[in-house]
Amino acid sequence: DTRGLALDAVGRYEFAPRWSLLGSAGLAHARFSTQEDKDDGTGLKLGVGLEYALTPSASVRLGYDRYHFNNVFDDKANVGQTHLGVRFNF
Repeated sequence: DTRGLALDAVGRYEFAPRWSLLGSAGLAHARFSTQEDKDDGTGLKLGVGLEYALTPSASVRLGYDRYHFNNVFDDKANVGQTHLGVRFNF
């Protein structure tokens, strides 16, 4: 089981009408649990993704984030996450 919190900055580059490339970088903190032990760590978070604007105020995003944690269970834990979401501008 893994639970965590991340804070990152996101950059966006519009390469075609309605299409944007996303990049992100930040820090993450996570707690890892196994049947034998628990540990936590802080690490770097990097991500890439695509965004498609459905309307001027709504878009769909698909992305991949990679987390690099140091010193978790005396090792370097690397965790990947794929995500799909909807973004609304207010």
